[in-house]
Amino acid sequence: MYVKKFQSETLDGALKEIKKELGPDAIILKTITNKGIKGVFNKKKIEITAAISEKNYLKKAKVDAVLPEEQKNLFYTDQAGHISQMIDQYEEPKKGEVAKDMAKGYGKFGINKAVNITKNSAKNSGLDNFLNVATEEGEKTATLPPRTDPSDDRLLALEKRVSELSERIDHLKKDQARGIIELKTTLRGVDISEKYIKEITRKAMVELSPQDITEEETIYEFTLREMLSTIKVGMPLFSRMDTAHTPVVTLLLSRSSCGQSGTTKKLAALNKGSIIVEKEGEKKHSLAQKIYNIESFNASSFSEIVTKTREATEKNKSVFIDYKDNNKEINDAKKVVDGLRRSFDHVEVLGCISSIHTEAYNRKILSEYSSFLDGIIVTYLDLCLNYGALFNIAHCFQQSPIKFFGTGDIIPDDIESATGERIMAGLFQLD
Repeated sequence: MYVKKFQSETLDGALKEIKKELGPDAIILKTITNKGIKGVFNKKKIEITAAISEKNYLKKAKVDAVLPEEQKNLFYTDQAGHISQMIDQYEEPKKGEVAKDMAKGYGKFGINKAVNITKNSAKNSGLDNFLNVATEEGEKTATLPPRTDPSDDRLLALEKRVSELSERIDHLKKDQARGIIELKTTLRGVDISEKYIKEITRKAMVELSPQDITEEETIYEFTLREMLSTIKVGMPLFSRMDTAHTPVVTLLLSRSSCGQSGTTKKLAALNKGSIIVEKEGEKKHSLAQKIYNIESFNASSFSEIVTKTREATEKNKSVFIDYKDNNKEINDAKKVVDGLRRSFDHVEVLGCISSIHTEAYNRKILSEYSSFLDGIIVTYLDLCLNYGALFNIAHCFQQSPIKFFGTGDIIPDDIESATGERIMAGLFQLD
């Protein structure tokens, strides 16, 4: 394998050098565009590493040995497929046959004898014509075989497309300061993750025109639309039409204090006739439970949770289970979920996270429970100082849509159905 580096100011110039030096069968190994400080001191903007097999390189060298420099330059301006065909068909004359072949004219394909270039050949610079000219003695050369390789046009189209893409990339890099760079700065300012920033900028560069990318209003409109579609929300199982007259078991699951007990009471107050089953909860009822006549039971074990839940469902009452995973063992929570789903027909598991907890902590909890969560409840939204963290979580856990937002302490008023617009409004401080 023969490997060589080529440098040029343009991609087209580098490809021409490769075709002339290594031939049309060369393989592009690596392409580097010099930019930044390196580009300032290096005028050669494109650096391409190309290679060719020793067999193909020797075949090309035999042809180059019999071509004068002027004919060689003209020969390698033709299409790559046709040049490759001519090199493959060329046969070096055997010993003892050189004089005989020379006397006949140009040999089998007219590449083993120098040919004078005339005015007529200057007008026809194609490979088919550059050897088919008159000699000083008025002889006519043998006509080269016509192009039969259909890959010629495809190779030419590919080279043209690569050149166009290179120009477009250079154009985008120049104009990014007005659109893409401003967008990146804004998203980083509201704590959007680098993963999503790369994702949205790549999508913008593909779907928007070069002119749109330079217009801040257009690119922000595109970004807001894409971010809104990223936030997945959904209706809870107990409020869907197909379960309107069927008892539903809703398990609220969390690991630490995040306002889950208050959220459970709000949901139960909104669904008259439902009951609350608390794991190791307080024995006395809260004032809100008394006001809204919410039945509540305490259970110290999983078997007791199932017993209380079955008694309620047999009376056609929906159940809200306030379960705190104090053991911090994922297997314990999974056993509870699997047991409930085996025991009852309609079970929904909602993981509770708090807006005032760190993004890293919320990610950790949801990652552990993600395999069996049906949705997410976000509490303390009224105290949220980082909506970017909530967006990152929504982007990362799209398989678990957000169902509710907790917005305060008042039961049952301070709870609302989740919407993407609520997070976007807080993120960009929109009215």
